[in-house]
Amino acid sequence: MMRTLLDRLLFALPSLPSRASLVRGGLYLLFGLLLYGLFLGVLYMRELGVVGLRQWCGRLPGVHVSMSRPEMSFFPPALEIADLTVQPPNASEPLAFRNVRAGLTVFPLGISLDADIAGGELNATVIPSSLWNPERLAVRSSLSGVGIEPLFRPFMGKTSLVQIRSGKLDGSATLDLPLLNGRPEPLAGEGSLNLSLRGGVADLSLPMLKSSRLDKLEGTVETGWKRDRLTLHQLAVRSPMLACTVQGQVTLVPRDLPASRMDVQSALRIPLEQVREELMPERTLQSLKDKGEVRVRIRDTFRRPSFDVQP
Repeated sequence: MMRTLLDRLLFALPSLPSRASLVRGGLYLLFGLLLYGLFLGVLYMRELGVVGLRQWCGRLPGVHVSMSRPEMSFFPPALEIADLTVQPPNASEPLAFRNVRAGLTVFPLGISLDADIAGGELNATVIPSSLWNPERLAVRSSLSGVGIEPLFRPFMGKTSLVQIRSGKLDGSATLDLPLLNGRPEPLAGEGSLNLSLRGGVADLSLPMLKSSRLDKLEGTVETGWKRDRLTLHQLAVRSPMLACTVQGQVTLVPRDLPASRMDVQSALRIPLEQVREELMPERTLQSLKDKGEVRVRIRDTFRRPSFDVQP
């Protein structure tokens, strides 16, 4: 009886591990340490990337950028920012972006950007011509349901002739940008911009009009540019009070914008019951009485434009 009990106790004791078991356990331990080191390395690189991004934004000339809660990930590569504010030069207040997300696209290979701005959505993609040493960048962007008043407010002073109060803006833009030694050359690029306005309300500071408030505004903008020439295919604004269309060309001088030249034709339609005849120029008033519209041609430089009211 006692012998049987001793035999069972001896056989129940664990045997010494074999060499193969020791090697296998050591490999498991090294693999675990490697995963832990990789995890710490990813955290360090993420924090280092966020610090580098803040430093790069702080060095942008003339632009003030601030962000809150930026988060970077590597699998997949992406950047998320809860709140981003950008104040361009000469702007009275910054533009606010929310839920900003940037990441890589695979087919085609490029960078995508999505953000919420002024109650609407902004989407953009940047696609290089090649993976190594690209010669061009193709930029495509779109706006959907963006509030025009908070979007334009930073760029409009309190004494502007036009004060936009509300409205929704939709549109799209394209830009093909050449690269020279890895740097973009905006003056050699080409692109287009198409915008549409709906449900707009604006105030005009024009004493010759009986009412300063324009409501039920609808508008479209269609432009294209190639190198330094801007072509205004159509700029149209319509409301029950007035209608205006503009077409023409502008040749820009980037180093001296007031020296840029333009040749633009505009047609303006205003119902006579909305006009204060005593404050309206005589030739303009006569054109309104005869044809119901006024046509104006604007030429020469931005610094000294010439206006020609056509009969």
